[in-house]
Amino acid sequence: MDTVHSNPPPSQANWWVRARGVAGALFRLTSADIRLARAATLRACAYAALAFLFVATAWAALSGGAVLLLIEAGLSWPLALLALFAVCAALAAALLLRARSLFRMATLSSTRRQLDELLHPDPSPAVVPSQPYPQEMRP
Repeated sequence: MDTVHSNPPPSQANWWVRARGVAGALFRLTSADIRLARAATLRACAYAALAFLFVATAWAALSGGAVLLLIEAGLSWPLALLALFAVCAALAAALLLRARSLFRMATLSSTRRQLDELLHPDPSPAVVPSQPYPQEMRP
């Protein structure tokens, strides 16, 4: 008596299990990458806001220094204000560089690399395993 089997052949079942595993891993990687990007973006915005504060302070110090240079003939107040300007400008530059480095983490590089490997596999002999799937996944 012929019976109709509702189970797919083992090769198709293994393929489906592996595809689900890859999709799940890619989803988890993308989710983690987005969380990292969100945190990096928030930190970068905080550093950029601090940099803006120091740039505004440096601008006020520079303006005050220019006014005092015109009003005062002495060197003590203008030099003090210019020193403040130099410190604020240095802090602003350091914060902007930090914000810029944090934005690099917001590019989803891990996800893009995995998608690139998934969509454009490299069929070189050094990468292709000799067996179709690992030993523990064999039927």
